[in-house]
Amino acid sequence: IDQDGDLDIFISSDAVPGAFGKTPEHGFFENDGTGRFTAVSAGLIPELQTYGPIDDFSWADLNGDGSMDLVVAGHWGPVAVFYNTGSGWERRTNSGLDASNGWWNCIEVTDIDQDGDLDLIAGNWGLNSKFRASPETPLTLYRSDFDQNGSEEPVVTYFHKGVETPFASRDELGKQMPFLNKKYRTYHDFAGATLEELFGAEALRKAEKKEVFELRSCVFLNDGHGQFEKIPLPNIGQASTIYDFLPEDVDGDGDTDLILIGNLHEMSTQLGRLDAFQGLVLKNNGAGSFSWAPEMALPVSGAGRVIEPLRIENKAHYIIGRNNAAPLFLSKHE
Repeated sequence: IDQDGDLDIFISSDAVPGAFGKTPEHGFFENDGTGRFTAVSAGLIPELQTYGPIDDFSWADLNGDGSMDLVVAGHWGPVAVFYNTGSGWERRTNSGLDASNGWWNCIEVTDIDQDGDLDLIAGNWGLNSKFRASPETPLTLYRSDFDQNGSEEPVVTYFHKGVETPFASRDELGKQMPFLNKKYRTYHDFAGATLEELFGAEALRKAEKKEVFELRSCVFLNDGHGQFEKIPLPNIGQASTIYDFLPEDVDGDGDTDLILIGNLHEMSTQLGRLDAFQGLVLKNNGAGSFSWAPEMALPVSGAGRVIEPLRIENKAHYIIGRNNAAPLFLSKHE
């Protein structure tokens, strides 16, 4: 990061243990050349500390100035680019990414439309659950001391039939905040209460608040001047949550296709598993458009988390890491 010839470290975090939704710390650590590292984030990239959880990041020269920029994505925040200024990194606004807050799991940087600049591909929650989100009807996380016991509680809400509603049930909320059981003794009374009646208008106003406006996995096309156009993946690409992409020309036509890895099994029973991906491949139609290519699907089941290409005895393979299952090794026909 300081161009002194030794390697420095960037560490990101996606959670604070025991504090769902709280903003974690991230850091640059500068190497003095002898293996001693010093935290230098405050001076180099202060905006990063208020970004929120980071689930994935990538280094790339997005503006073609020869310096490495930082692309980040995570839950409750937007896809964001921190541009290298020579003395640090700063985030630009009004770039087409500002209202992209999502439950982002992964980010890839590649020239998807082959116009000479670098585009972004971001894996999100998808649309195969009861959750929907938009700037007008966001998913919202409130963190506040609702029961005034000295510790903050998280409350997640979504819009149901146009009304902002807690996702957790009365029983679930009552275990964490017993005052709700006393205040609302029946499910009928609880269901009829507004958010302000449940938790108090003042507590909601003072709460740390994070929002999600977009649940679709998307391509963000770079126009070469720092503006990004959002193009959602086709409906089949929204059928589950995406944890990794492999941009690769699968069919040999010269265009970069996408192999998707994902699914999530550790879910609330209110939602059910997200497990619709079974080795999905999307064919690149040009200009950031993709279509489903079932004839090129890979035999991948389970909760995929990472896919990487590798060569074994000079033959192309893929290795796919999965939660609670052995990794898969697939050979590629050449």
